[in-house]
Amino acid sequence: MKELKDTWIAGNWGQLLTYIDQRVNGIEIGYRDLDNYLLGLGNTVGIQGDTGSNKSTLVAQIIRHNLMKGIPAILMDKENGVGRVLSRMICQTNHISETVVKTAKLTDMERLKEYRKPIKEAPLHIHTEPITDFELLDQRIGELFEMYNNPKSAILAIDSFQALNKVAQDDRVSLEAWAYFFDQLKEKYEGRLTIINVNEKKMSSYGQEDLNAAKGTNATGYKNETILNIKENEEGQLEIKVLKNRDGIKGARFKFDKELMDPNNPRSFTFNLLPVGELNV
Repeated sequence: MKELKDTWIAGNWGQLLTYIDQRVNGIEIGYRDLDNYLLGLGNTVGIQGDTGSNKSTLVAQIIRHNLMKGIPAILMDKENGVGRVLSRMICQTNHISETVVKTAKLTDMERLKEYRKPIKEAPLHIHTEPITDFELLDQRIGELFEMYNNPKSAILAIDSFQALNKVAQDDRVSLEAWAYFFDQLKEKYEGRLTIINVNEKKMSSYGQEDLNAAKGTNATGYKNETILNIKENEEGQLEIKVLKNRDGIKGARFKFDKELMDPNNPRSFTFNLLPVGELNV
């Protein structure tokens, strides 16, 4: 019996060390306090919020932060074209508004090329065409890992989960099938793939911080390892609350200012979120 016990411990010690390393060095959000709190994002992450709560801004910043570290990413975005996504990345990277980008195109193409430089060679792959089945997406992810020599980490971001193509007649069944598929991908890549889902909220859940707020299905509430809720407070700041953190503490709230609204269009996209204030539990 002792020999069997010693063999079990010896055979699993390396897995423990690998797990701890993943938690500490996993995909970062890019905000020091929040990253220190989470110790790396889980392999399946849900970001939820009311309409216009800057969910896409947060996802873009997570992707950009990790691209600059050489971590490859696939962004599935049916609502925005490739040009719009790249324009937002340029604005975030250079701390400029879209008006500046458009002006540069008209007056100084060389300046626009300079703005593009930081992300020109970034390992980002944007898909706006419909992904109609699991096998095709699985193939795309496999190609990503092959292209970048089997990296330690990679990102798949879906904006939004509710806009995924239907794989069943019933919307709820279709979304649950996607949630289970992403759970299988997590297992397949053994912690090396972080899947980020932007979740649209049910109207009845607007303003609430609820694990089961996602439109169409509750599957994201129990399948996602990390769930972040983003909302605007009365002062016009954004608050990100950790609703779920499978391997750590939850409940903390982080405040952010919205930066670089286009001065000529106050309803335009927010290009950066700036952390302010202290951690508020």
